[in-house]
Amino acid sequence: MKIAINNNRLHFFTTLIFIALLSSVILFSNRGKTPFHGDESGWISSGYYYTELLLRRDFDWQKWVCAPCGPWGSRLNPHLGQWLIGIPLVTLSPKGESTFFNLYNFKQSFPDNKKEK
Repeated sequence: MKIAINNNRLHFFTTLIFIALLSSVILFSNRGKTPFHGDESGWISSGYYYTELLLRRDFDWQKWVCAPCGPWGSRLNPHLGQWLIGIPLVTLSPKGESTFFNLYNFKQSFPDNKKEK
């Protein structure tokens, strides 16, 4: 009985290590081929915005159609992911801090982005 349990654990951990190594090889071999897409700032901004609406219980439809949120706005992404990002942001940020929508444009150079900020 004890040998069977040890064999099951060994098989489980061997499989787990194999999957982790295989995933790492696949991900790192495609790293140079995959284009960069900077959507973190959009998710963070929209998550903060929609979480504040939820916590204020503000269900005015016009506010939920968030034009400054861009593609991270109301119709393209479900809000659950944004709330999972936004709840820690809202609870840990200083009171009175405003929502930030001045996102980095990855199609422009750094100096051009800095001018727009």
